[in-house]
Amino acid sequence: MQAALAYLEPPPPDPLVEPITFSTYSLLKEHLWKLAESDWIFRGQSHPRWPISSLLERRADPVFRSGLESQLVFEYDKAAHNYMTSEALPKTRFDTLAALQHHGAPTRLIDFTRSFYVALFFALEQETEESFASVWAINERAFHDGALLRVQSLDSVQSAPRRERLAFWLYKQEPVKPYRVAETIGLAAPAGLQRLSQRQAAQQAIFLVPGDLNRSAQDNIRLTFADDNGTVDEQRVQSSVKQFLVDNNYRKAILRELRHMNISRATLYPGLDGYTQSLSHLVDDDSTYWRRVVGALPPSLDLLKP
Repeated sequence: MQAALAYLEPPPPDPLVEPITFSTYSLLKEHLWKLAESDWIFRGQSHPRWPISSLLERRADPVFRSGLESQLVFEYDKAAHNYMTSEALPKTRFDTLAALQHHGAPTRLIDFTRSFYVALFFALEQETEESFASVWAINERAFHDGALLRVQSLDSVQSAPRRERLAFWLYKQEPVKPYRVAETIGLAAPAGLQRLSQRQAAQQAIFLVPGDLNRSAQDNIRLTFADDNGTVDEQRVQSSVKQFLVDNNYRKAILRELRHMNISRATLYPGLDGYTQSLSHLVDDDSTYWRRVVGALPPSLDLLKP
């Protein structure tokens, strides 16, 4: 199992869509705001060439993913009762995957947010040598409707009304006792949680759920818009997925603006760890801040002056 969870060499870029750039941050923000008002959700990534992918995809070979995910769920189920009340234990397979994801285990779930500001934070928080960071946007309604069409023929959902079959596939799988794997199909479905943790609420979290672990998330995204013969409607893909490049020359200014909006590790990761990590901006920020603060120190603290 450990060998299967080694980090894999990333595949060559296979862009879903042509990246979009804007000449100024103001224009980018204006465009993202319009999307946020019309059913789009967002994901920030620090490297522009990284595809949309889950941690499980990045760490496990396709032939091992389903079995590894099953084992992770099984192990979590065995021990979770030691750390939470019976009322808080996951009730469905999706709840268990979300709990694993929340605490850092690799799962098929891909983190998105309803806030493009939060996505910008995650895209820019880590300083890199790249010229651009990346914000992905997907149309939640288009993906929901496409995934709903894809699941209609699955045996496991036939007992549910047609309009409820995607929700049944996502949320009504049996809990881990008795354990069963969700029926496999190529799609990527947006899915929220019925009960959010404090951190998930702060991050306005929502997930994209790939249906076929033998395929990449990119392939699952494309297959969301495929017909019964597997032919992908590329025009629908292009209209439902966007990638925006964010100029890293604006990085410090954008992060400063986000802090003024109370978007930082202190708020996105509630607790002492998040607050302490948020203080790193005092080291990373430009020297103007330090000239102002250190210059105002009383004589007794001269040792702190450069």
